[in-house]
Amino acid sequence: MSRLLIKDTYLQNRNYYPSRYFHYERIAESYKNPKTYIELCKKSTQKNSIRTDKIMSSASRPHFGNTEQEVKKILGKPIINFKQGLPLKTSIFFYKMLIGGFRVKCEFHFSEEKLFLYKYTFPHLPVPNQQEVQSILQEKYLNQAIDFKSQKIIDSQGNVILVEDSVEYEIYYFDSTHSLFHKAEIIIQNEINKKEEQQRVKVKELYDKL
Repeated sequence: MSRLLIKDTYLQNRNYYPSRYFHYERIAESYKNPKTYIELCKKSTQKNSIRTDKIMSSASRPHFGNTEQEVKKILGKPIINFKQGLPLKTSIFFYKMLIGGFRVKCEFHFSEEKLFLYKYTFPHLPVPNQQEVQSILQEKYLNQAIDFKSQKIIDSQGNVILVEDSVEYEIYYFDSTHSLFHKAEIIIQNEINKKEEQQRVKVKELYDKL
């Protein structure tokens, strides 16, 4: 596992349990692979778009484009801050919050120190509570019904709300027009091209030598 640059409030606390750190490290490590962000885009494109006239912003939460320092001013210091190196050079802030009486695990993702994605995870959320959360999203952003299994919400600026409930109940908010997603696609395509070229060289060598 490659080393991550970490600013961690827990590492200075003798009561900190390493297993908790490794939980966050595993999540952060998965995002070092550009495919993780591309998979999110694929999930989004597989769902039909329901347009909202409202912009996805709130005075009580960060906005896309906010800097890391601005997010800290709004939410306070994160539990753990992972700074990722190559190839994407991102940062991820992890928080735990109490939202509407629900315990929520939160991730805030930055590229070039600006927010482009955040995710709320509701662990062990019963179906009636899932329906309650969905009703609030529908009431806040739409004037029509929505099936989050096959549909997503998108605003005029290309910001998306995507709900996934296959394992835990997760809500993704992200700027679908952000350059990081295009960058991730280029990195993956370059890797494919490199492997194909290596295979061509191998076949040519075998052909020449045999």
